[in-house]
Amino acid sequence: MGYRACVNATGDPVEMGQIGAGTGATVGKLRGFSASNGGVGSACCVLESGLIVAAIVVVNAWGLTVAGAKNKDTDEFVDIVAYLCDQGHGGWDAFKSAGSNTTVGVVATNAAA
Repeated sequence: MGYRACVNATGDPVEMGQIGAGTGATVGKLRGFSASNGGVGSACCVLESGLIVAAIVVVNAWGLTVAGAKNKDTDEFVDIVAYLCDQGHGGWDAFKSAGSNTTVGVVATNAAA
């Protein structure tokens, strides 16, 4: 798959959302809340000096993002940190979901070493 990805690489903007490695990715799955879409995101900045800094991230996260978990009853976003502080952990073991969530990112630049 890596070889095919290199052969198919272009200079076009990176597609974002639930494509490629982001297919099926979700965020905000804490304690039965309704998850929101995760996926691929990217950004690039070119400075006047010619310095380029770019990043690409794939997010399939368990918890808090800018817009993450939703209350199933109201469909409103939930502040996960406030929820955990108010409700306590209720005997729930966060480590039981270890390995089922992934966030992978790369930051690249053309800066000299």
